[in-house]
Amino acid sequence: MTIAVEVDDILWGMTSFEKKEMFEELLSELDIDWVIECLNDANISAKLSKSVDKNSDSEFNKKVLSLLNNSFKLTQEEEDLISKISDRINP
Repeated sequence: MTIAVEVDDILWGMTSFEKKEMFEELLSELDIDWVIECLNDANISAKLSKSVDKNSDSEFNKKVLSLLNNSFKLTQEEEDLISKISDRINP
């Protein structure tokens, strides 16, 4: 017996909280090279057009993504600098 389940059917049936949990789980398995590959995918980058430019510098993106979940490795001065830059770019 085969049961066909569409991803859309699953996502539409999930609450916002469940989607957040799933997203957090996916992030815990984050592979930066895979993320960069996804950002270069036209289908994905089109959905992220306001957030990520697929033509942007992939090495820079890789470095920025490496900061995710690593604030504990930074000094307070480094965190403040990153926050200051982020605030300037995204007021």
